[in-house]
Amino acid sequence: VLDVVAAAQFMKHHKEIGHLPLLAYGFSMGAVSIIETQAKYPYLFKGLMLDCPFDSVENVLKRSISNLTVSFCGYQCHIPGRQLLHKYAFHPYVQAVIKPLLKIAACLDRREIETQICEVKPAESIQKISVPCLFICCKNDEKVSEDAIKSVYEGAKGYKVLRLTNGRSHCDSFVYNPEGYGKWLNKFVVSVLNGSIA
Repeated sequence: VLDVVAAAQFMKHHKEIGHLPLLAYGFSMGAVSIIETQAKYPYLFKGLMLDCPFDSVENVLKRSISNLTVSFCGYQCHIPGRQLLHKYAFHPYVQAVIKPLLKIAACLDRREIETQICEVKPAESIQKISVPCLFICCKNDEKVSEDAIKSVYEGAKGYKVLRLTNGRSHCDSFVYNPEGYGKWLNKFVVSVLNGSIA
């Protein structure tokens, strides 16, 4: 949230473009960061474009942990103790186990990236937002389910549009249909800027 606020303040105080309306556009965790920021600072952005925001960190952890497997003697096995990992996910000692597992699953170098798993609930935070929102999600997203994006979408109070695509994985809507994707963004931005949607 602090990074989003800093970027927005930089743009708002830029001498050449600071007078222009500010819209936000983010993918996955970036989209969630925008939701959380707008919920705390409701006059920061005039419109939000949100590609694959998740509904809550708890549900992301649940989906991620339930999908973690290890290979043993040629067999794929689920990680033991998955229910306990999920139940106590936000406890500091359990995070010491979860973070390396998630970094392995996400192919991140844990020596270079330090994470802190916090409880964040975008499906609740979006209820404080009344600016126009464009939601985009892939039906085949393995990280954010269709139900998850719909719960975030339904919570938005202002004008909103939901585009469900046949993208093959997380944040794949643009790659799957770049022309259609570009048209949705352009139509939304133009509509917000010319005031045809409030």
